[in-house]
Order: sequence, then C-alpha cells, then structure tokens
Amino acid sequence: MFRQLGLSSLLAATLVVSACKSKSQDPAPAPAPNSSTVTPASKPAELPPVTDDTLSFAQPEGGKCKWVRLEASNGTRRNIFTFEGGCELAQFAWSPDGSKGAVLQSFEDQRPPRAWTVDLVTGQGTALPLPEVGLTTELGFDPEGRPVALVAHYASPHMKAPERVEKDGQSAFVFGGKQYPIDREGELGLAHAYRREGATWNRVETRVTDYGSDSAEETRVLDLAKKLGPNTKLASKEGPRPESISPEEQTALDASAEAELIGPRGEDLLEGSNWVRSLLPGGPIYYRAEPIEVPNASPPMRWNVGGKLVEPEKLSLPTDASLSLESRGNVLLVIADKAVRLYDVKQKKHLLSLDGVFQPSFWPRADSSEGKPGALSMKLDDPQVALDVLEKSSMTLGEANESCAQLAEAGTLGALVKKARADYKEWSVQCEAQKNTKTWACKAQFMTPGDEENPDGPSMRLQYKVDDATRTVQPGSLTCQMAG
Repeated sequence: MFRQLGLSSLLAATLVVSACKSKSQDPAPAPAPNSSTVTPASKPAELPPVTDDTLSFAQPEGGKCKWVRLEASNGTRRNIFTFEGGCELAQFAWSPDGSKGAVLQSFEDQRPPRAWTVDLVTGQGTALPLPEVGLTTELGFDPEGRPVALVAHYASPHMKAPERVEKDGQSAFVFGGKQYPIDREGELGLAHAYRREGATWNRVETRVTDYGSDSAEETRVLDLAKKLGPNTKLASKEGPRPESISPEEQTALDASAEAELIGPRGEDLLEGSNWVRSLLPGGPIYYRAEPIEVPNASPPMRWNVGGKLVEPEKLSLPTDASLSLESRGNVLLVIADKAVRLYDVKQKKHLLSLDGVFQPSFWPRADSSEGKPGALSMKLDDPQVALDVLEKSSMTLGEANESCAQLAEAGTLGALVKKARADYKEWSVQCEAQKNTKTWACKAQFMTPGDEENPDGPSMRLQYKVDDATRTVQPGSLTCQMAG
C-alpha cells in the first residue's frame, strides 16, 4: 500500500532525482585545443634508467613522425613526442641531465625548419621559434640545460648572405656592427651560436667558416658547439674506430665473402674499398670501408667466431648499403638506410631488427654527480677510450705489482698493451667509476679464441685503477694474470 507524499517531500525528491540525472548526463569537459603539429603521449611518473641497449629513433605513421624510446632488452616502447610531417630530416637532442629534449625538423624545400622543446617524462612539447638569421642546422643544450641553436649564414637561395666588405686588400664579413676578417679561400660564410635565455635568443658567438666541402667544419667550428649535450647529428661520428688489417686477414675475409663481393659478370661490387676492423669488447667486427671514418662502411660484415669468419646473424642488408656503426658497452648498433640491427658483441648474438625507422641512436645516459661517468672528466665507460688510456700509459712495469714482473721486458704498460693487441685476437676493457672518488676501477682482457681441442685459448688479464684527475694508472694498482 502506497502512502501519499506531501508536497514538500515530493519537491525534495524531484530535486534529488533531477540533480543526479543532470550529473550523470553532463557532457565531459571539452578537450583542450589540439595543435595540428604536436601530440604529447601519456607517460609514467619518470623514465626508467638507461641501459646499454636503450634506443632512440623516429618512426613515420599516418603523415606524422613519432620520436620513440625503446628498451631493446624487454621490448618496452614509449612514444615520447609526435609531430606533423616526415622523419627524414629530423634531429633530436638531449639536455645533460636527461630531463629535456629538443626536436629540429628540417625540409628539403625552401620551408624554414621547425623546432620544439620536449619534457621527456611527460611528453609535453612546446614550439620553439628559431633565430631569424640564416639557417638553424643544429639544436642542442648547453651544460646548464639552456637551448642552443647553431646557425649557418652564407650565400644561398634560401637565405640572405652576410654583408661583405673590402678594404686595403682585406676582405671581411660584417655582422652585428662587427667585422670578421676572411683569411682563406673557399665557399665561406658565418657560423653563429644563439642561446635561449627566457623568451629571447641571444647571440653568443660568431665565426668565419667554410661551407664548400664534405670535410668542412661548418657550424661545428664554434666553441659552443663542442660543449653541447648529445644529439643525433653527431651520434654516428662517435662510433668505433676502423683500423687496417693484415694481408692474411684480408685474404681470409675476401675468401669468406667471395659470393657477396663478385657480381654476375665477375666485377668487384665494392671496388676501391678495403676490409677494416673495429675493435669491440668481444673482439673485432670486420667490414668494408676506407680506414678513415666509420660512416662510409658497407657490407659484407664478419665476426671471428672460434677462428671462423661468419656474417652477423639476421643482418639482411644489401651489399651496396651505406652503414654507420655505434657501440656502447657490449652492444653494437649497425645502421643502414631506414634499418637498424642490434647485436651483443660478446655473445655475437642478434638482439633486435628495426626497419622503416629514421635517426636511430643510443638513448644517452644523463649526467650524475654521484660517482657516475658524467661527473668525471674521462669517459672510461667507453671501451675504446679506456683502451687508449692504457696504450698511452708511460708507467714502467717495474713500478707495477709483483704479479706483472714476468712482463717487465715490455718496458711500459702502453708498450705491453700495444703488443697484446697484435698478439691476441680479441680484447675487452671495462671500467666503473668508484662512488665518492675520482677513480675508475678497470679490468682489461686480451685473448685468442681456442678450438675444439683447446676451447680456452691464451689470454692476459689486467686489473688496475685510473686516477681521473691525472688521467694515469695508479702506481701499485696494476695486477696481471696470464693463462694458456
């Protein structure tokens, strides 16, 4: 049996129902205006630590370009930042502390480049207007984390050339009320460095430079350019160094790749280039190049595995591909046009293949003040740099620990290491910064792979400490161990 509601009760009930209905049916707040050029992605509270196989690359998708961070070891992928247009001429840069990034997008036509700064944790991007003078060719961060633009300024259909004057037989460029003498021949112009301070670009450096040859320094002639944090434009120039090989190695390598090097009419497909090797912690990697720079490398490639020359697994790159190499720790990055291959150099194992990507590089580690490599002047976490320190050491083995006495005939540690590189087939150097000190603790091993009968070949192991301030091996810290 229903009871009749009073008017006041009925009104109260109606208001409650109406309010509930209104709350449940109210439309969601309108989204913030969506920029046609930026799409930040959702992010965790912070990014995980960078490991040796943490990668950065750009990937096109639906007319846009995504800046991606990939943890190759577990496949975790984060879309850091998305912008309209192609990836082909994009550049990425990182602040020294790893918290900020910068994107510079250039074009093949006459459109001026575009740029953004990016919070690498949140993915929030902010459009960054560029200096109006010349053409910004590189974007980065100075040691204090401020954006820096390197600007090329020369005669070109895309820009107004700097003013040039002649007086008493001397030529000079004029810019900002100051003359910059021209003291050499070439396709010369000016290079400017601008630093972003607040909402303003302030010019902090200008130099005369050459833009007319492949070897020209262009804007890298600027002092500030050498102080910038990491960026993708320079990543491939910091790869493992190529070096010449012996005639015996050349013959063996040619034989191992004969089918790949000879064309259908018997022609040499890579005439004019030579085999070289780059030394990595797990031993050398061989490829075709001139023994000068890494970027002109090309397949075939070979590991030395148990005395046999074998192609890295799943390389699958054309013989005429142009390659660049990057290495970090025990990881090797082989980069071709729109393709990446990642390898564990100690196990000679394939880790990852990526195709259809641009600007691949290792994601750089942030600087730290807690005994990490960024707090020290040397970079002994780079095996090649660590090896260079050993080879340049003038410490006599008579000053070393008694365990090294049997090697005293080599004279100095540097001479011993150079001889070891000639005598053994593989080497590795690993150094760790000691917390709260200016010291590195290092282990170096030189070895020759054994065979089926004697799997453990001859080897020499060194343990030592390096003083970061003096850049020398600490006397008394060196111990030696021979085997085989």
